[in-house]
Amino acid sequence: MSSVCTRCGSPVGEGQAYCQHCGAAQPVGGPYGAHAGRGGAAAGSYAAGGAAYPSGGPSYAAGGPSFAAGGSRSASASFAASLSSFQRALDAWSVPAQRVADRVLGVHRASAGVELPLKWYTFNIMFLMWVSALGSFWFGITSVLGSQYGALTDLYYVFMDGMQIVDIIFGALTVLVGVATVYVRQELAHQRRFAPLHFMMLYLLSFVISTVHTLVLTLSFGFGLEILALFPVVAGGAMTALFLYLNKKYFDKRAHIFCC
Repeated sequence: MSSVCTRCGSPVGEGQAYCQHCGAAQPVGGPYGAHAGRGGAAAGSYAAGGAAYPSGGPSYAAGGPSFAAGGSRSASASFAASLSSFQRALDAWSVPAQRVADRVLGVHRASAGVELPLKWYTFNIMFLMWVSALGSFWFGITSVLGSQYGALTDLYYVFMDGMQIVDIIFGALTVLVGVATVYVRQELAHQRRFAPLHFMMLYLLSFVISTVHTLVLTLSFGFGLEILALFPVVAGGAMTALFLYLNKKYFDKRAHIFCC
């Protein structure tokens, strides 16, 4: 039984390995072999296409992550732009605040040609501010949940009407202080121009929040305990003033590294 050439379609005799017309090699096995050969070629093409399709699959999958990465980059760019705008606004607001700090705490110049050590700066950015941020998060969440009173939480809030709201507000502010601590820590690490000022303002803000909370707690108890709250407030205020002065002096003498 004859068949046809798989290339040119000319008749090919049974058992012929090559087409007499075009010289193309023919599949073995007669017409079925030829048909199978043609089908095999098609199958081979499909198989090749199949191979291409799976490879196209990963390409598509790669396109997926690329798209996701593009979305991530877009979100990151938007966040970076917002952060940059916030930083510029904060710096603009910090200019008059810096003048106030200079007037209240003085301006301290470093001696010319003297390279001062940075141990306190390094201790802050490597350890102290991380610990302070974690402490703020912990105490803030604890205050919001009221878990600082342990098993007496419900009983305490029954007798101390309104204190749950006070604790929630204080806790939320303390968590925000933790966030601000991380932000200022990054400013210090990148040696931003107003980072020392923001560091001192953060310390002052923490003192104000904790002092107000202490006074509210003391006044809520009554029993003439108001006078007792003045001692920690006065002592804390004195320590805060000393801390701010020493840090102002320390960072002023190293102002040349905070220039960006």
